[in-house]
Amino acid sequence: MEKIQFTPEQKAVVEKFNNGNYSPFFASEDEQRAFNEVVEMAEARLDNYPEDYDFGNDLMVWIWNEYQTQEANA
Repeated sequence: MEKIQFTPEQKAVVEKFNNGNYSPFFASEDEQRAFNEVVEMAEARLDNYPEDYDFGNDLMVWIWNEYQTQEANA
């Protein structure tokens, strides 16, 4: 499976989201763009899993956990 590589902006917005501090209503254009890029990255990654794969109830938390596991095993 392809390695997850976040830009500093993507990493910051995922951390902000997971800490409950991200709001699309108050996010800058750069934050919104980074957020959308991470969502697209996560959705593309999910395409590699079976259709009935349960990623949990939050895509951002899932991709962050995948990233953390990847980094711990690097």
